[in-house]
Amino acid sequence: MVAGLKTVILLSFVLAVGFLLIILSCALWANWLPLLVALTFVLAPLPNALFAHCGGDEFSSNQGACVMSIIGGGLVYGTILAYSAVFRQEDEYD
Repeated sequence: MVAGLKTVILLSFVLAVGFLLIILSCALWANWLPLLVALTFVLAPLPNALFAHCGGDEFSSNQGACVMSIIGGGLVYGTILAYSAVFRQEDEYD
């Protein structure tokens, strides 16, 4: 087997195990909000998939791709911040 194919198989296995653990954590404790993490993984590559034909040979030559990449990263980072802010646990001993 080619080394690249082994890497792809390993990474797909790790991704499948990760999604399995996310779904199990939701189902076992009847809390479906962590499934938003899986939704983030699905939505994060959409800008690149939708606008791949807009890019040129160099990333810096297309300002639109740079702006979309920054906005996409900001959305993912904002989702993580919002998730942690909503589910922050208060200290019991204060």
